[in-house]
Amino acid sequence: MSLDDTIQIANTLIHDIEASSEAPSFQLPPGASLRGVLVIDTDQRIISTDANLSKILGVDLENILGLDHGQVVKDHLKHRFKDTDAYESSCNWLKDHPEEVLDDALEVSGPENRVVHRYSAPLYNADRNCIGRVEIYSDITRRRELEAAVSQAYKELREAQEQLVQSEKLRAIGEIASGVAHDFNNTLGIILGNIQLLLRVQKDDFARAKLEAAEKAALDAAETVRRIREFTKTTLQEPKSALDLACVASEVVEMMKPTWENTSHARGYSIEVNVETDHAPAMANAPEIREVLTNVLLNAVQSMPDGGSINVRTGCSDDFSWVRVADTGVGMSDDVCSRIFDPFFTTKGVEGTGLGMSVAYGIIKRHGGKIAVDSELGNGSIVTIYLPKADGLELADTPEPVREQESDLRAKILVVDDEEMFADVLVEMLSECGHAVCVARSGPEALEQFREDQFDLVFTDLGMPEMSGWQVAREIKGIQPETPVVLLTGWGTVLDENELEGSVVDMVLSKPVRLEDLSSVVSEALGRIAER
Repeated sequence: MSLDDTIQIANTLIHDIEASSEAPSFQLPPGASLRGVLVIDTDQRIISTDANLSKILGVDLENILGLDHGQVVKDHLKHRFKDTDAYESSCNWLKDHPEEVLDDALEVSGPENRVVHRYSAPLYNADRNCIGRVEIYSDITRRRELEAAVSQAYKELREAQEQLVQSEKLRAIGEIASGVAHDFNNTLGIILGNIQLLLRVQKDDFARAKLEAAEKAALDAAETVRRIREFTKTTLQEPKSALDLACVASEVVEMMKPTWENTSHARGYSIEVNVETDHAPAMANAPEIREVLTNVLLNAVQSMPDGGSINVRTGCSDDFSWVRVADTGVGMSDDVCSRIFDPFFTTKGVEGTGLGMSVAYGIIKRHGGKIAVDSELGNGSIVTIYLPKADGLELADTPEPVREQESDLRAKILVVDDEEMFADVLVEMLSECGHAVCVARSGPEALEQFREDQFDLVFTDLGMPEMSGWQVAREIKGIQPETPVVLLTGWGTVLDENELEGSVVDMVLSKPVRLEDLSSVVSEALGRIAER
């Protein structure tokens, strides 16, 4: 076949490609260039091209007809691409493999970050003889931008779906945990109350040691129940204030220093903890954020059985302030990482409860924040906690620790609780403090006693069959508004000062009740009466 015949076939091909580019079914997105074509014969000479190719590649290609393709690549084309060597190498490979097809994407050099698609294929005549090669160049920058946008949208959708699944999982478990926690707290209240009553009269050192061990076990169980109870909360019940994550992080690191120092020294290795804090104001509840950081740091320490380092950093980005904990520990597989927030999932065997990170997740979600985990098996983990930023707000002063209040006042108290054993223990505890106590097994019975007698203070359980604690409190206040009402609950309901001001109850006390807490609550309630 003559060169003129080859050129005629090439020109026909170019015409067909240009026509297809303008057809509605092949229209490119707005801002994209049409296809540009380059045709090479078997002697590696450029025998045809079109004007679109110059626009796509940004070079003057009008005088390249008849020139050697390899030379044109060196002099004109390869410098238009970021990876010049790769482009030239692929062109040389095609020269040695004339019947191969190449389909690749090339990044154009320059500030515009354009991407060009190249499709290179052998050119055959009617007899299926290879008569050269055709290369079609298309500007796919817009397509790549759309692909990136779709990929980002898919990533965000998947993250939102995972968060929704996690929230729903916690909600379902929380519904079960709520009832379990309530029943356990009633039982623990009976156990703890009896132990503390015995401790007040027991003189034998051996017996006291045993009782103190049992008391500690009961308090530890109460703490575990409290953590399970966290699943039931969907909104933040503790008050939030502006705080500096830098200060909170430093406090937690200092508080936990004995944990890793004692562990590492006992096992003959070292753990280095570095703190780099920038001002990071956030709207949050300080005790809950300290609990989250404590759990994260504890996990980091436990992930380094042979020692290592932990870096704690704080800072701000966009609408969030953040604190990041990075360790050089054993890391996690993708499967473990995907389950890290599941309740009761643990890699620590019998030593772990599987509640730490799930509780942390719940706390951060209630704050309107997010918690991200990046880990690779053998390469450590990075946990980043994001909280809403508190721009322009003054940081709240650290509250003074609550001290137990002592009082010589003696009161007449009405206890309302349908749990007979718990009510009996509570009566004994209050009596031990010197108060006169009456007990009612239901709301109607309590109201009947309250109308017939005078009481200085009322303790009422929240969950009772005939009347709830809220209803009892409302009726008590209707009869005698000045009488303080303390709500007892195994669900851990907490009210802040503003809520208490508009509520029918004066204080909320969570079960199980310690003797010292009970004494403080009575003293505070009687103190309020004395101030009136």
